[in-house]
Amino acid sequence: MLKPIIKEDGVTTRERYLAKLTSSKFFGLWSYPNVYTDEGLSKNGQGKELCDLLVVSGDTAIIFSDKDIKFSVEKGEDVAWKRWFKKAVTKSAQQLYGAEKWLLQHSTRVFLDKQCTSKFPLELSSIKKIHLIAVTCNTASYIKRSFNSRSGSLIQQYHMDTHKCMEQPFHIGDLYPDKRFIHVLDEVSLDIVLTEIDTITDFIHYLDEKVRVIRNKELSWATGEEEIVCAYLRNRYSSQENNLGKIAPPVESDKKLGMALCDGLWDEFKSSDIYSVTKSYFKQGSTLDTLLERFSSHILEGNVGIAADKPFSTHEQAVRELALEPRMSRAKLSHAFSDKLMEVPQDKRSSRLIRSDYFEKKLYVFLFLPRDDEQSDIEYRDERQQFSNAYALVAKLIHPHITKVVLIATDTYGTVRTSEDIYCFNFDRPLETEEKILARKLQKEEGILKKAKTGFNRPNWLKAIKKSTRKDSSKNYKNVKPKRNEPCACGSGKKYKKCCMPA
Repeated sequence: MLKPIIKEDGVTTRERYLAKLTSSKFFGLWSYPNVYTDEGLSKNGQGKELCDLLVVSGDTAIIFSDKDIKFSVEKGEDVAWKRWFKKAVTKSAQQLYGAEKWLLQHSTRVFLDKQCTSKFPLELSSIKKIHLIAVTCNTASYIKRSFNSRSGSLIQQYHMDTHKCMEQPFHIGDLYPDKRFIHVLDEVSLDIVLTEIDTITDFIHYLDEKVRVIRNKELSWATGEEEIVCAYLRNRYSSQENNLGKIAPPVESDKKLGMALCDGLWDEFKSSDIYSVTKSYFKQGSTLDTLLERFSSHILEGNVGIAADKPFSTHEQAVRELALEPRMSRAKLSHAFSDKLMEVPQDKRSSRLIRSDYFEKKLYVFLFLPRDDEQSDIEYRDERQQFSNAYALVAKLIHPHITKVVLIATDTYGTVRTSEDIYCFNFDRPLETEEKILARKLQKEEGILKKAKTGFNRPNWLKAIKKSTRKDSSKNYKNVKPKRNEPCACGSGKKYKKCCMPA
């Protein structure tokens, strides 16, 4: 039985901001502020805080420590830096390494509340990868003044450990080379990273890639985290097929010395055409982001309609499959979803098959089912669930090598009362003879995927980019569709039938 999940809000203003920021980017199902352990519970009546924020996705955990330490320059910059560094960075590192050790040794003893009555809802025993992030603030204005820096973010010098950083104001490096790498994000770089790398898969890959180039001595220094983000995104945006980025220099660098990322690369990249066009495409292809946030909110509230008898893990897995799509792949899926929705007549059942652009054996089915005016919400949702099961089975029949089908079902365009369902069907084995017979019967008698193509619908990247410049598919898909001879909603000035109306 699904029950509401109550989270902590964050103790300080900065902790609440961090929780809100990560929740909006990675959605509430996987982001939990102020998590506790039961250490000291029997003695003190309450548990011990594990970390300021814990994000968990599958077998990966990201541990955040957030310190809001004032930078006091009354006794000079050098003294102020050492004091600030000890409290903001060194203390965070101690908390992060302690949290890492606890997760690996006591994964079942993690709770959402101080009284340790609410168990952490996600599986922690299968954690294989951990990233540590120290979040700091209050240094940007002093960095701008001391270095004439554009952004004011901390300077990255990766040959410097914590002792060397202590002696060099506003410099951050590989603090503890013999331990797990700690990412230090200040008030400038935190917003840039989470705004530009805004899916959990992209974010984890960015952290992986950053650790790789630093520990392999491929990256020696950068004037700020934003320059590393630039190097990462430049590679992703310029490739038609690359869902994820790679930290590579804009020009050939000396392999012995490692790449150096200078001030100004980020500003130059943000003013480029490829950046503006791609960001526009992502913004317009955000329909599934809206659905993800809605699904997550309903699950956390325990308000999921006819599936309320299913446990949290069942709901979380289905939504996670969609959330795991990187930004590039998710944008393509969103455009495909919105385009098909606009094509379907309000009184017709229709669907679209499209493969994940990132996960080779994952197939998406978008199902649009009209609602009978005489049906109650329960009757309609029950019918839609039965059709969802049928479509998933037939999809597996058509594409036997697929191991996972993610199905999103909703009302047809223009319906007044709307709802959405998401299902994840795991096909880790071939269909049995009886299942094949049933699937063929559903194809023949119900017309399910009867005319489906044997290949995959895979949107062309360049064509989609061009299309997005004249058509905004991220608009609320319940708006009224223009008639054939009315002006097109995209603003082209042409009639709808000669512009965005499906052929």
